[in-house]
Amino acid sequence: MNGIVGPLKMGNQMIDSRKSKKQLLEELEQLRQQVIELKNESVDKPGSDITERKQAEALLLAERDLAMILSETTILEETLAHCLEAAIKVSGMDAGGVYIVNDSNGSMDLLVHSGLSEEFVALSSHYDRDTENSKLVEQGTSIYVEYKKLGIDLDDVRIREGLKSIAVLPVKHKGRVIACLNVASRTMASVSQISRAALESLTSHIGAAIVRQRSDEELATAKAFAENIVETANTLIVTLNSEAAITTFNRYAEKLTGYTKEEVFGRNWFDIFVPQEDKETIPKVFEEVLRNMPESSQYENPIVTRDGEKRLISWSNNILRDGSGNINGVLSIGIDITDRKQAEDALRESESIYRNTIENASGVPYQLDLASGKYVFVGAGIKGLVGVSREEFSSQVYSKMILEQVATDPDGSDDHTAYGLAFWQGDVVRYRSDTRIQTSSGDIKWINDCAVPIHDEAGQVVGSLGILQDITDRKQAEEELRE
Repeated sequence: MNGIVGPLKMGNQMIDSRKSKKQLLEELEQLRQQVIELKNESVDKPGSDITERKQAEALLLAERDLAMILSETTILEETLAHCLEAAIKVSGMDAGGVYIVNDSNGSMDLLVHSGLSEEFVALSSHYDRDTENSKLVEQGTSIYVEYKKLGIDLDDVRIREGLKSIAVLPVKHKGRVIACLNVASRTMASVSQISRAALESLTSHIGAAIVRQRSDEELATAKAFAENIVETANTLIVTLNSEAAITTFNRYAEKLTGYTKEEVFGRNWFDIFVPQEDKETIPKVFEEVLRNMPESSQYENPIVTRDGEKRLISWSNNILRDGSGNINGVLSIGIDITDRKQAEDALRESESIYRNTIENASGVPYQLDLASGKYVFVGAGIKGLVGVSREEFSSQVYSKMILEQVATDPDGSDDHTAYGLAFWQGDVVRYRSDTRIQTSSGDIKWINDCAVPIHDEAGQVVGSLGILQDITDRKQAEEELRE
């Protein structure tokens, strides 16, 4: 092919592999005529070694030419059409078709045909699995018989077609029938042995073509699916070869960086996206990591976009290998965590300010969960206030210290129990009460409790956020004034 392979000697004929498809097809037609002549010769000289040798050479030439044609053909229908044409020619028959078996339901559909009338094709283009035609093929055994003895109903259309003999050759793959080659003759009453040999030899090409096509289709489907995932993913997907040249750059990467695929393909990743301060160290690290990287890894590093903005990316990396198992690149999937990191930093700063404010407040802040009755949070000053650490402090511990409770909300009930219930039911906007306690050391103190409710999404009170303050001195002063 393509002038690379020269003439070969086969028997007493020269074979030139540097032929066009048209020339090969013409040669197949010549071989058909040779087969017919050889059949006639074999009738006159049935025991002739020369005749048998010529028959074998003709078949080999046909297979050779067919193989060369198929090597240039990738479309299944075109491939099967060439196989059918070769089968008709080398067998000396004059009509035929190739059926494909449906994997899902076992029915057969005529994919290519030759030498058959339109009405015959229309009648024979599809067979359900439960028809006699499909059952014959499903048996998986080649049939050579007079057409009228095939075992199917011969209606007017089939009779008008004038077929005398037929060869039905199931095509198998891994023990399962995947197709069927049918070849028929209007002149020969039977299928000769040489035709049978030729046909059975050529069916292997049909099987190979179907399997190859299906494999190609499955591969193409898988490739398209993978490409679709890559292009629609809301993450950066990049592949680099062993030299750090970009070989994959998905749509999200284009959007985030401002560069198009065409601009970056084949260029070094580090030249484009690594910050200036890292340009000397990162490429060296990449080379070292590529040699010693585990099959997968994760890390974070910034990239620079087209407009100079730095974005922090969290990368998950996987090694890519060639057919020999050698490392030839890296697949990297990146998530832009810039905004998240900024939010986390801002939250940490806010929490620090809040905690410092709380810890230095004159009172002791707390958060109480209604369902469990536990303090979610209580300030460190609780020890100085009641004599126990915040790790030891609980609702049960505090309730045992209480000697007296007085509701101080001017808009609330004087009954402290009723007032507290109203607060948890959501009827009190701000809880206010003074509580006289005896601390763990025996001291008597007055504690002011001021709290606001915490609501869930449904508006129900689920807890409280408040502050406890020591008002003992104020209470004593009030008592002295009353005296």
